[in-house]
Amino acid sequence: MPDIERKKFLKSKNFDETREFPEREALSDDEINEMKKHVDFQSHSRYHSIIPNCSCKDALEDLEESKKILEGKYKLSINSFSYPNSDYSIRETELLIKAGYKTGHTALFGYNNTKTNPYLLKRFCISDDSDMNQLIVQASGIWSFLRKLTGKKITEPEIYVNKNDNF
Repeated sequence: MPDIERKKFLKSKNFDETREFPEREALSDDEINEMKKHVDFQSHSRYHSIIPNCSCKDALEDLEESKKILEGKYKLSINSFSYPNSDYSIRETELLIKAGYKTGHTALFGYNNTKTNPYLLKRFCISDDSDMNQLIVQASGIWSFLRKLTGKKITEPEIYVNKNDNF
C-alpha cells in the first residue's frame, strides 16, 4: 500500500514510529559509540518504510535524514544504504545517488564483481554460529564453485532472502 495509507493504518492501531518502547528495540547511543570503533555502521532508513511505496519527496527525505543523523550524531561516514525488505526500483537507485550514497545493498544472494551495479549489490550471509572455516569457504566463493562442479545442492547456512525477489 502507499506509505501514506500505511501510516494511517498504523496510527489507527495506536502505533507511532517515533514512540519509545519500554523494552529497547535498538542499540543505545552509548553502545553505538562504543561499537563504531569495530563495526561499520551504514544506513537502512529512519523508519523502515517500504521506500518504493513512498512519494519521491518522502523517500528522498528518509534517505537524506538517515544519512544526516548517522553522520551528525555519531560522526560516522555513511556511504551505503541497505534497502528495507530488499524493496527497490530504478527510482530508489537514483534517489540514493541524489542523497549522496555510493552503494545500495539488496538481499539477493550472490557475489559481486566489477560489472555489478554498485546500487544493486548482492550479499551472502553467515549465521552467528559459523566458525572461521565456514566463513572462509563461503567468502572465497568455493561454496558456489562446489555446488556448480558437483551439480548437487550443498546446504548453505540460513540466508536472509526477500521471498518476493526473483533470481
